[in-house]
Amino acid sequence: YVHYTVNHSVNFKDPITGVHTNGIEGTWSAIKAQFRSQGTEKVKDEFDSYLGEYVWRRLYGGATLKGLFPCFLRGITVLYKPKTRDSQK
Repeated sequence: YVHYTVNHSVNFKDPITGVHTNGIEGTWSAIKAQFRSQGTEKVKDEFDSYLGEYVWRRLYGGATLKGLFPCFLRGITVLYKPKTRDSQK
């Protein structure tokens, strides 16, 4: 991961790297709009889960329920590693 910066007092887009902030600013705007619609006090207490929901909906928004269910199960196994017989001892 490389963290780039843009000096907006000089350029809005870095002429060498091509880096700009339009993508992240648009994404945060959409996230904040969704959070506002859900009530800000509720979101403050559970920010991680609401951000996770936003990302999930962004990735799988157009999928059918039949297509989403296997993705949902895979996501659960990533977050909550299945216990094996060895780890139960």
